[in-house]
Order: sequence, then C-alpha cells, then structure tokens
Amino acid sequence: MIRKHIEHMEARKEDDRDEAELVKNVKPLLEQAEKILNETNGAIHGADPDNRLTNTAKRNMLDHKASPEEQRLAEALKVMIEEVGGTIEWARDKLDSFPKAKRDLGPLLDALGQPLTQIVGGVGLLLAGVLNLLGSLLKGLGLDGLLKGIYAATGLDKIYKGLGLDKMMKY
Repeated sequence: MIRKHIEHMEARKEDDRDEAELVKNVKPLLEQAEKILNETNGAIHGADPDNRLTNTAKRNMLDHKASPEEQRLAEALKVMIEEVGGTIEWARDKLDSFPKAKRDLGPLLDALGQPLTQIVGGVGLLLAGVLNLLGSLLKGLGLDGLLKGIYAATGLDKIYKGLGLDKMMKY
C-alpha cells in the first residue's frame, strides 16, 4: 500500500502532486507497520525470557545443521527482509522527488528499519543455523549486504567474534 500511494503520486503531473496528501496517506501505514514489527519483536523476546534457548543455540552453533523448521523460518525472514527492507529502500529513493514528504516520512522509514533489525537479531540469537541459511538465501539474491548491515547494527558481529564464532558465519 505504501508503494501504491507513492507510485500514484509519482504518476501525477508535477503541478498536480500534493505532498501533504502523500504524507497523509503514507504516514499511518508506516506507523502501523512499525507497530506490527515492534509487536513481533516483543513476541520473539517473549519466547525466550530467561535466555535458555539463546544459550543453548550458542553452545550448539559449531555442530548445528538447520532443521526443516529453521529452514522455513529462514525463508520467512528472507521474505520479510525483501518486503519490508525493500520497501523502505524503495520509498527512500522515491521520496527524493518529494522533499517535503521526505522530511516528514524519512524518520518514520528509519524507525521502521529498527524493529526489522531487532527481529532478525533476536531470531538469530534464538536459532543458531538460521542466520547462515538466511545469509545463503539472501546472497543468492544479492542482498547479503543488508544482512551484514543488520549484524553490525545489532552487534551480532561483535558477539559472534567474542564467542570465537565469527569464522562460522558464512555470509
């Protein structure tokens, strides 16, 4: 829906474009998406309140092969990164043509990226094999750089290095 509103505005003649209308239509969608991603992030953290699963995953990382469930989860994360992350990047590029709307919507797009980063990081800490599989899937699409950015943003790169597991990450 975000893409639809931006494309619709972009298709209008320059004189008929109304950036205030664009902000009015897109802002609630961004806020709703952020709320959903934050709720998802909370559910992930709620799944392991005492860090038992996280600690088990860290211990098993060296020998771990992704289970079918982890493979499905990695595929779902790939789709989420493609859809949400792709929409964020696409919208940022398109909003360059709408400076007033970019001023109002840019911070919301930035905010939308934060829970996405936390979700991938949280799942990665819960399930050891998922990030390697996700990295392989995204690499095939040329999006592995996005995952590397998420690793760095969440501090996972430092955690893995501190645990001596950075060599295991095949992304």
